[in-house]
Amino acid sequence: MASSRLPWSSGAFLFCFLIAAGANSLFVKNIIDGDTFELSNGERVRLIGIDASEIAPSSKLTYDARARNVSEQTIKAEGRIAKNFAKKIALRKKVRLEFDREKRDRYGRLLAYVFVDDTLMINQVMLREGMALVYRNYPFIHKDAFLALEQDARTNDRGFWKEWPDSLRLH
Repeated sequence: MASSRLPWSSGAFLFCFLIAAGANSLFVKNIIDGDTFELSNGERVRLIGIDASEIAPSSKLTYDARARNVSEQTIKAEGRIAKNFAKKIALRKKVRLEFDREKRDRYGRLLAYVFVDDTLMINQVMLREGMALVYRNYPFIHKDAFLALEQDARTNDRGFWKEWPDSLRLH
């Protein structure tokens, strides 16, 4: 009587399945700044819908400092705080990405909503805790919800909102 067993044992199949599943797992390898991460596959991802303070010298850093009438050092200090906050919630964590209308920005970075533990959206946490502003220049699916999170952080003086006087609140 011929054996109905497959050439693979169930243990070998399960092992191969787990290896294949692990190959698709992404982890946050590095935090570039409060709104940009480097993933375990080498890709950089920009968190959709948020704008954290800059760390590196750039035209945006200069613009933000002038617009708020503060020093570039102040903006950089805020940027470092936002980066460290992002590190606490995302560094070396397994993440899941969800995409919106555009998958990449003009710099080639992935544009995504980034989830830790499959349910915690880092983009939302950064806004809710006052570590970032809503990025208003482009439409995105969760814009209304993000604006509500930012307003709640402002109203409750969370994160940078407790430091920023009303005269510096641009948005």
